[in-house]
Amino acid sequence: MRNLTLLGLFALSIQAQTLTVSQNPVPAGGTITIVLNNTSGGSVFYGTGETILLHRDGERTFPRFPATTDTVSSLMVGGILTQSMTLPATGPGSAGSYLLYNRVGNGACLRLDVGAPSANFPTLHAYPDAIYRPNPLEINVGIVDQWIFLNVSGAPHTFVPGDRVEVLPLGGGPVIGTSLLAGLTVPAAGRLTVPLPTAGLPAAPYRVQTTWVDPASGVQVRRQGIQEFATGEATVHFPGGRTVPVGGSLEAWCVFRNQLPIPFVAPNPHSYALMAGVQVGVTPLPGGNVVPLTIADPLVVASLTNAAFGALTNNGGLTVAAPIQGNAPVVGYVRADNIFLNHPGPALSGTVIRIAAVAFEPVSGGWAATQLAEVTLQ
Repeated sequence: MRNLTLLGLFALSIQAQTLTVSQNPVPAGGTITIVLNNTSGGSVFYGTGETILLHRDGERTFPRFPATTDTVSSLMVGGILTQSMTLPATGPGSAGSYLLYNRVGNGACLRLDVGAPSANFPTLHAYPDAIYRPNPLEINVGIVDQWIFLNVSGAPHTFVPGDRVEVLPLGGGPVIGTSLLAGLTVPAAGRLTVPLPTAGLPAAPYRVQTTWVDPASGVQVRRQGIQEFATGEATVHFPGGRTVPVGGSLEAWCVFRNQLPIPFVAPNPHSYALMAGVQVGVTPLPGGNVVPLTIADPLVVASLTNAAFGALTNNGGLTVAAPIQGNAPVVGYVRADNIFLNHPGPALSGTVIRIAAVAFEPVSGGWAATQLAEVTLQ
């Protein structure tokens, strides 16, 4: 098992920026002015759309496609960056408490209440470091990725023994690797960055589990699927979190990197399918990718034949183009929107449903599979 003790090794937690907003709370559909002040000892670089709205469940809520991949300007010491954001009027991001995060420099964040605040909102929040990217949960084989902790309070927080980040196999079993957090401090309204113990792992789906004692909400455990991939970058997103409300639905959407490896060319439509399951297992795809669901699961089969007995809406079809300006060369993305998981009734409340999606590009014959996502029926 990989075991990383991070104190004095790799974690980065220097507070270097401050983030303020023109009003808080803000009404649904309201527009806020966001001010980032560079209080560090040096210049920081930023692009457009650097500020994003995050859900407490570890999801990016708004905007869907933040344009944060190209560095375009430098913010001098003492400089101020002013941006505006119009929040959603309905749906995810229109009610409750969220985390407003700007990744410039060493990062800055705050709690933003849209309308009435959410109950029991934690002080600390855990996300993949690449949460601002289209596919934040896809990790190139051989690369050590990073996880971040964000602190929305006005006081620094120091982790205690037992606080940790673990990489787990999909189906349980021994922990693959652990990053120990005891003694590390997340600065007030700031970010702590820690490495995932993923170096040397083969291409496969895994889970990241973060555990910590939160000063406002007690013990917190967050699980997030990741994909170590060689080809076929893809992610399923849940902008409203990962709980399906009783009598309601949970929105999902998917983004796939174009499988046709020709830069500067608009991507072809991909065929996609989002599936639900309850059994542990994987299904290999042509080309080496792996779906983190098993075709032996009757619910997975039902997802492909009858939309899981009506529990899924718009879970299959053709993607639409979603070009994003990325690092050179320009690459194209496709997306599938307006997918919904419908609550099947209170008899199944408390059930954890395993979600993943696949896509196929007909010209190249390329396949892509998303990470495993686990959602709970309220």
